[in-house]
Amino acid sequence: MRLLVGTSGYSYPKWKGTFYPAKLPQKEMLNYYSQQFSTVEINSSFYRMPTVDAVESWARQAPDSFQFVLKAPQTITHQKRLKNAQDELDLLIKTSSALETTTWASLVSVTSQLQERSPSARVLLGAD
Repeated sequence: MRLLVGTSGYSYPKWKGTFYPAKLPQKEMLNYYSQQFSTVEINSSFYRMPTVDAVESWARQAPDSFQFVLKAPQTITHQKRLKNAQDELDLLIKTSSALETTTWASLVSVTSQLQERSPSARVLLGAD
């Protein structure tokens, strides 16, 4: 079993002097982070999908074994509640695929109103 350890995000100026070296430039945070942890959740993708250029830049800063976890956009999970979201899902997959040299996953955080037996939940859980 491979255990991956990371945090939700990596670009926190308040971590300088505790986790990050005090004088580490912000543009070097991801590289430093990826040497300490094996994964990071990109939470900002829940609110706005990053550009392919940004994702490619992240991939260049981390080792091939590093895993990025892009949080599925709220348009898929909370607004459309997993229904009729093929275009948004395609964009998530296309954007994530820019991490071609690293591994990636997606975190699907659903609204608490999504019932276990609803058609959307059944599709997500592979029950249909």
